[in-house]
Amino acid sequence: MAIKGIMPEFKCYLVVLAGSESDAKRRIDAVTDLGLDGINFQADPNVLTADVVAYAKEQRKDVATWVLSTHIYDCDTPKVWSHMERNGVDIFTSDLPEDMDLWLLDQQLSPKTSCVEASKKPINQ
Repeated sequence: MAIKGIMPEFKCYLVVLAGSESDAKRRIDAVTDLGLDGINFQADPNVLTADVVAYAKEQRKDVATWVLSTHIYDCDTPKVWSHMERNGVDIFTSDLPEDMDLWLLDQQLSPKTSCVEASKKPINQ
């Protein structure tokens, strides 16, 4: 709560590695108790289910997800992206594999700049 109290104009998320749906819901309760804006889970379809996302949304929390392709099964794939999009995840942090552009187009979620193009631009542009 201290960080959120100091900078209330910025969104603040708890980044977690949850082991199950029940663990994820306990973490969402903690986010609510802390007064944070949302929670950021690993991109695990077995944990980040529609029920978990709905639980967070009931508490008016944003839901984000992250990948760690080197340590978690093949989580940065069209199957996982579709699962997260279908379940209402607000933010998906990706390693930007090249097939994400095709998936975005197929889902009619095309950004103004493709993910691959954006990943190649210097940060200061």
